[in-house]
Parts: sequence; C-alpha cells; structure tokens
Amino acid sequence: MKKLFLHLLGCFVFVVCIDALAGGEDRRFESERLKMVQDIEIILHEEGICKNVAECQEGQFFFASPYSGGVSIEVWGGLKKTVIERIINTCTKLFVEKNGEIKIKFSAYIKSKTTSVKKIFGSEKPYMIIEFGG
Repeated sequence: MKKLFLHLLGCFVFVVCIDALAGGEDRRFESERLKMVQDIEIILHEEGICKNVAECQEGQFFFASPYSGGVSIEVWGGLKKTVIERIINTCTKLFVEKNGEIKIKFSAYIKSKTTSVKKIFGSEKPYMIIEFGG
C-alpha cells in the first residue's frame, strides 16, 4: 500500500512539473487570439503599414500570445495613432463580446521589435499598457 501511495505521489509530482516546464500557457482563448491576429493584420494592411497580410506577418509589427485568462497583444515601431486606436477598439470589442470573461493586455512600444529585443540591459518599456479585465 505504501509503495502504491508513493508511486501515485511520484506520478502527480511528475505531471505538475511537466506542466510547469511546458510553460503552463493558458490556451482557453486560442480561437479569440487567432481572430485578433487576423483583425490586426487587416488593420495594418488597410493603414498601409504593410503591402499585404504576408508582409504583416513577416514585418514583426505585432505579436499576439496566450495570457493568463486571455490574450496579450504587443505592437512595435511607434505605429501611428489611427492604427493604435483601431487595435484598441478591436481589443475592446472582444472584451465586450466575451462579457468581460477574458483578460486582454495591450502593450505598445516606440522602437521596432528587433531593436527592443537587441537592447543589452533589460528590455524597452512600453509607452502604453492597457489591461482589460481583472
């Protein structure tokens, strides 16, 4: 009986550790994240930031990732005011559609993604952070 208990305990600890090592990303809102990616690509194309959707994907203008209980959106390159407004409106629309049951974190950076990532000491701080939900 003791061996069975220790075996089950070991299995439980193993599963918990594997989940933690895997990043434990919250993917409950994956379809919403993918929809936001499409919407943002359309916005960037319509605003003339990229010539087509493929260029938007390669341009590293934004990144959408899973976020605890929702989605995180980061934009780079000091995009013009109308682009930022349209992306924030997209975030707001999703938040309202989900009756506030999704968290959305929007961050905007002045510099390009490659410049921000290459910074030697720490990373660039966003000039704007908006969090929807609690």
